[in-house]
Amino acid sequence: MEGDHLSAGNQTSTGHEASEAGWLDLHFESSRPEYEAALLDAGIRPGWSVLDAGCGSGGFLPLIARAVGPSGFIAALDLAPENIGRVEALA
Repeated sequence: MEGDHLSAGNQTSTGHEASEAGWLDLHFESSRPEYEAALLDAGIRPGWSVLDAGCGSGGFLPLIARAVGPSGFIAALDLAPENIGRVEALA
């Protein structure tokens, strides 16, 4: 199928390995403790604006949302349109 990408046995829009949302969810969950520690080290404060570049399926956006609070803002970007669709559903 010309123009389509097959990656790690999953159809993806980007052609990048491991960009399928189900795999990303498993990866994010397994690395949650390290990511939470990195967020604490970053010192994100309520009211901040945060860019999550390469947000995947949005697994960590709730953690960032808690850090910035209701007065903060998160911009989430990903190359895979299917991941952005999942992130938009979280909003």
